[in-house]
Amino acid sequence: MTHRLIGGQIYVYAVIALGAVMMASALSSLQFPEPGLFAALLVLSVLSSALKVDMPLGAGGSCISLSYVVDFTALLLFGPGPAMLIAVTSGWSQCTMRMQERNPVYKTLFSMATLAVSVAAAGATYTWLGGTYGTLPAAPLQPLMAAAMIYFLVNSLAVAGAFALSSRRSAFRLWHDNFLWTVSSYVVGSIAAGIAVEVLRAAGQWQTLLALIPLCLTYRTYRIYHRRITDEQRRAAEWAQLHRDSTEVLARAIQAKDEGGSCHVERVQYYAAALARRLDLPDLDRQAVEIGALLHDIGKLAVPEHILSKPGPLTPDERKKMQMHAQIGAQIVGAVPFPCPVAPLVHSHHERWDGAGYPSGLRGEQIPIGARILSVADCFDALTSERPYRPAVSTDAAIGILKAEAGKAFDPAIVARFAELLPVLTPPRSDGFLRRRLSGDPASHQRPFDTVERSNADAFAEIASANRENYALYEIAQSMGRSTSLTEMMTSVSAQLSTLVPFSLCALFVRRGEEDLRCRFATGLHAELLEDASLAEGNGLSGWVARHRRPLVNGLPVAEFNGAGVLTADIQLQSALICPLMVGDDVIGTIAVYHHGAESYTDDHRRVLDQVARQAAAGVHNTLLFERTQEQAFKDALTGLANPRALQFQVARELARARRTSSPFSLILLDLDDFKVINDEHGHLAGDRALQEVARVLQQTTRPYDTCIRYGGDEFVVLLSSSGAAEAEEQRRRVQEAVAMISLHTEDGREVPLRVSAGTSVFPEDGETYERLLARADRRMYRNKAEAKTTLSTRAGARGQAEVARAQLSLAQ
Repeated sequence: MTHRLIGGQIYVYAVIALGAVMMASALSSLQFPEPGLFAALLVLSVLSSALKVDMPLGAGGSCISLSYVVDFTALLLFGPGPAMLIAVTSGWSQCTMRMQERNPVYKTLFSMATLAVSVAAAGATYTWLGGTYGTLPAAPLQPLMAAAMIYFLVNSLAVAGAFALSSRRSAFRLWHDNFLWTVSSYVVGSIAAGIAVEVLRAAGQWQTLLALIPLCLTYRTYRIYHRRITDEQRRAAEWAQLHRDSTEVLARAIQAKDEGGSCHVERVQYYAAALARRLDLPDLDRQAVEIGALLHDIGKLAVPEHILSKPGPLTPDERKKMQMHAQIGAQIVGAVPFPCPVAPLVHSHHERWDGAGYPSGLRGEQIPIGARILSVADCFDALTSERPYRPAVSTDAAIGILKAEAGKAFDPAIVARFAELLPVLTPPRSDGFLRRRLSGDPASHQRPFDTVERSNADAFAEIASANRENYALYEIAQSMGRSTSLTEMMTSVSAQLSTLVPFSLCALFVRRGEEDLRCRFATGLHAELLEDASLAEGNGLSGWVARHRRPLVNGLPVAEFNGAGVLTADIQLQSALICPLMVGDDVIGTIAVYHHGAESYTDDHRRVLDQVARQAAAGVHNTLLFERTQEQAFKDALTGLANPRALQFQVARELARARRTSSPFSLILLDLDDFKVINDEHGHLAGDRALQEVARVLQQTTRPYDTCIRYGGDEFVVLLSSSGAAEAEEQRRRVQEAVAMISLHTEDGREVPLRVSAGTSVFPEDGETYERLLARADRRMYRNKAEAKTTLSTRAGARGQAEVARAQLSLAQ
């Protein structure tokens, strides 16, 4: 671009210098044999220069006018010198009069120099072919036509060359499309000039004015023709822009489905179009790149949404389905008769330079250059954008990845050009920006959004919102099927809900009994204040919703916390949205979201949360049923402790935790002494009460996170998390002392003392498996039982000897 700009400047200044030389040479021998006629032609040339027709290059870019006929007449009458002075003056008038914007000085000088050179070249051609100044030669047609053609060629080619260098377009194409059609005006003008000279010499100056009649008719014809051409060009441009806008809107609507309606396609198009210009691609290829960038992901319409939004790696089958989007996109685009080859670019934009890409495995330059450009632009924007499966990387990191893949995934030359170009690029940030940048609109950085652009943005946001809602509801439904834990299920539900409904705190209240609600899950701000909190039905916001069975929007959350019996001094939440969880006609709880902003929730938020509540209700109900069933399956009906089914599960969990954290845990095995005697002498009801008393002691003397289990009959097991041998022995002693303090009162009024024998084992010192730990604790328990019996026997013998001694002493007295 810099080389072209310098080349264009050199060309313009060279033409100006050449024109100056020509003028200087002409002025050195300038003569005015008929000063009145010269002055009349000069004034007529200046006036006729105002009657100009703009060329299709753009208003003010280039034009033709009636002044050419006057200039050519002056050339035939006076020769190159005076004619050059008249032409240069008319050129200055043409560049300054009736102009909406003042031309730069170099443009005015260039136009004047071009006219000077054209007059000089035409004059030389005219005299070379036998023409004479002042009167026409005997055979004037050949020199007249030749001079007119030289004038046309020098003037038109000079202007076309300047525009070609400034716009980086083909000079011949510019000349052919915008100047060749004007050759007839030069032919007619030269004939009119010849007639004017002949009439002037034969009939006088006043009759010469008759020669202007056909000239004016010609000018009028060209004005009408130009106006029609301009209208047709305007309509064609409007239709082309309409088609382009329709394509862009379609592409952005499709892109809005892909995670939030980002400007991905706009950024890819911007990068790709800039890169295509840097690589000097032909016009049609550049158009193909721009349209292909808009539509390169259109095939994703055939890819299921859960694959597009999957946060983790794709399975081989999912990857195969994803890779189909390039081929499907090409088939869709191929049905549209674009004026440039777009479908091959869409088809090949995932091909790799080393041949390992898809869908056709093309290699190197077999891949269309437009597709190679798209792959670099697409990869760079993907790397620097947030995706469901990874965060965005920095620009430098993305360029580093592209360079590392140059020669493997990407064309090395294109990667190198892109790395050079990137520092001067400013990616689009809003709707409409790209179109204005590509069309060269200078106001693209300053013009604010208009109403249409804001409406488009709102529409795309609605599409993105609907897509997020569908995906979130799908994920919520999935979590219902794979979760048996209420906490696990609600963690997934709240994560998906946060993408649809903003909240600072989310909570689930579940009915407990007939009149109470209990908070079973809370996450976010002040979640700890609601954990395990209870509400009476009708109290607080959730209690109100549960009683009235309808949603509540923008309630005051303080009432909720007051109802839960929680201090509210530090609560910063100002609005709440709560929906009931209904299973059939029964309310099983409520799902609530709270926000720190006032009036934060709308009816649309209520609609979404109500839909989530409808889905979640069945999952919550099934999870609660599972919990109750599991609790009954793993709970001893007599004592309320865990039963033997839970023992292996709990031990396995403790073993896994201890191995993971390299920490110990302890096991205590207990046996109720003389349980058979209690049953035999006092009945089984007394035995059941004895077991219940031991269970009560175990629950009171252990920590909340320890596990107490009725192992079978009169045996119990206690699992002590993160406890070594010393803690286990201390707990064993505490339990035995607490049980020894119990006196069981029987129905016949007697008191039965209770005792337990106990043994401990510690992981990993006493074993690394459930069986070894239980066996070691069992041996120690029976040892403890034997020691207790020996102690009791010794104490009984001592009491017997004491009684004999007291009896003998009494007899002696």
